[in-house]
Amino acid sequence: MKKIAVDLKGADRPQEELLPGVIRALSSDPSLYINLLGDESVLLPLLDEAGVSPDRYRIIDSPDEVSNHDNPADVIRSKSNSSLMKGIMLCREDPEIGAYVSCGPTGALFVASIMVLGRIPHVTPVLLCEIIRDDGNRLCIADCGANIDCSEERLLTFARLGQVFMQTRGTKEPKIALLSNGSEPGKGNELVKKAYQLLEAAEDLDFIGNLEGTQVYSTEADVLVCEGFAGNILLKSLEGAAKSAVAHARKAAEMLEEPARSVMLSELQKVYDNYDYNSLGGAVLVGTNTPVVKGHGSADATTLFSIITIAAEIADNHLSDRVREKFA
Repeated sequence: MKKIAVDLKGADRPQEELLPGVIRALSSDPSLYINLLGDESVLLPLLDEAGVSPDRYRIIDSPDEVSNHDNPADVIRSKSNSSLMKGIMLCREDPEIGAYVSCGPTGALFVASIMVLGRIPHVTPVLLCEIIRDDGNRLCIADCGANIDCSEERLLTFARLGQVFMQTRGTKEPKIALLSNGSEPGKGNELVKKAYQLLEAAEDLDFIGNLEGTQVYSTEADVLVCEGFAGNILLKSLEGAAKSAVAHARKAAEMLEEPARSVMLSELQKVYDNYDYNSLGGAVLVGTNTPVVKGHGSADATTLFSIITIAAEIADNHLSDRVREKFA
């Protein structure tokens, strides 16, 4: 049985609205066991009403929660009874828990994860996000926000972490690309040029060269390497452009008669969802002793189900153990 921990507090929606995502995940995966962080008085009656077996979960009663107004550096000291901190402490104490899920404040979650869970030796934790390419396969962006100023050696680490992550997601031999302002080997700033040389020389990586932003959805790469500054801008630019384009198309669709209007609006939503990385399961912090799956604060039960599915998969495939082996 694979174990994960799920923090149900700290998001925009209350825990009772997110709980159906947990129930759906337990129903979909008979081998899953979930440690739930939240208010027992709220969650237990709802789980009993849904007929969920007590053998499939445990509730760790957590009276406090972390908000966006809390200073991330103070959370460890002042919010020990919060669901976020209780979940992180639980993961530190129980090595059988293979992933931690939270939709709480990003800064507090990542600071506490690195400080309390600790880093895997020789690894700089990296934030990974996935988008869906035009061929329907996933592209992992590493890093998308955790590390702003990087060396070429750190980008090499990101490539290896992305490689291991995609292997746990079912890609046997991930292809690695480097984000640049041109596909030619000599393109890029000094960091990109130096990183290119390291990636090209790494015998354990299937490096296919530079990748421009316009090629993101058409590339054959499975991992796109960049520092967190560029990766975060790339992700948000892709989502923003899609949102703007879909908004314009929706205005045109509103002028159509039924049923064409409803069909077009439905299809446009599918298009936008494909470009909205938050709807694909959030981001994964890899490199801490327990991987952390961070959902967007506006996540609903459906989103949480997707996030839990990812967490269960990387727990089942022992992501942290694979990272330790890779960097031993």
